[in-house]
Amino acid sequence: MYQFTRYVGLGLVLLLGQAGAMADEANGAMSLKQVMQGLGEDMNHLNTAIFNEDYPAIVQLAGRIADHPKPSAAERRQILGTLGADAGRFRGHDHQVHEDGAAMAVAAQAHDMTGVLRYQGRIMQGCVACHAEFRSRLVSPSNK
Repeated sequence: MYQFTRYVGLGLVLLLGQAGAMADEANGAMSLKQVMQGLGEDMNHLNTAIFNEDYPAIVQLAGRIADHPKPSAAERRQILGTLGADAGRFRGHDHQVHEDGAAMAVAAQAHDMTGVLRYQGRIMQGCVACHAEFRSRLVSPSNK
């Protein structure tokens, strides 16, 4: 009886997880890969805006980086489950990108290029550190 209950429970968890993923997909939620690709594009555009000293674009892009979309709820649960005890460091990197993006937007509003560059460097450091620490654990062969 215990085995049967265990398998029914496992089946229910899988079914609910699949239903959650389908709901996220129907609501237009993004995958982690899509979020990262969007951030990469925003960083590339940000670099161009910095080279051109286009402060309004820097403000906009820094805001987009600070408030980037999140992966679907189902994928966030999977990520946290995969990372286990290391999930806090992953969240810490993400939080730092939010904070530095917001600070960059403030610096850009003040036309403070030194501040913009300081936060750009911090964002890049945070992104690369997070990739170095977690990418191999979170990227499946089909998502490369």
